[in-house]
Amino acid sequence: MPRMRDVKLMDERIFREAPMGLRNALLALPLEARFKYDTDKNVLFLNFEKLEVASLADVERIRQNVERLCEPLRRRYTQSSITTILF
Repeated sequence: MPRMRDVKLMDERIFREAPMGLRNALLALPLEARFKYDTDKNVLFLNFEKLEVASLADVERIRQNVERLCEPLRRRYTQSSITTILF
């Protein structure tokens, strides 16, 4: 009888009647991957395509990522200017 190694439990979503949400699981871009600073062009890219912002905590995570990229540049943005950039 063959032995199976590293057996993993099946995703419980396959047993539910509701949709599995595979589109979101497979196509979702992590928040950190949505922000990039191009040093050669001095351009900050913010990718908000299909991003759901549902809470103030989401806005705070966005702010933290933008701040993380801008801090080394010694650029200071007020809360209102970041809000303007984001929305």
